[in-house]
Amino acid sequence: MDASEYRRLRDEDEALAIGQPVTVYWTNSYRFLQAPGTVTKVNAQSVLVEIAEDVPINRRRIGWPKGTVIKAPRLSAYKLWSTNNRVEPRSDADGDR
Repeated sequence: MDASEYRRLRDEDEALAIGQPVTVYWTNSYRFLQAPGTVTKVNAQSVLVEIAEDVPINRRRIGWPKGTVIKAPRLSAYKLWSTNNRVEPRSDADGDR
């Protein structure tokens, strides 16, 4: 990651606000998961996101139903933040899938 990429990530992180549409990325039991959602709370080291669609574990089981709140680290929590555990702002065009 170069300086300009870090600045972009920092600016996105500082601009997080309640009600903002985002994509949340997280891991659970060796699974890499992602879902669109809405920011419900912004803390100093983490952000809470209510997911907007069901996230399945497999073809038959839903692991995280729509409305579940996921806690993800902010960039300032550099020991927890990674490309697999983060929040990324989403444009309205991304939300119209």
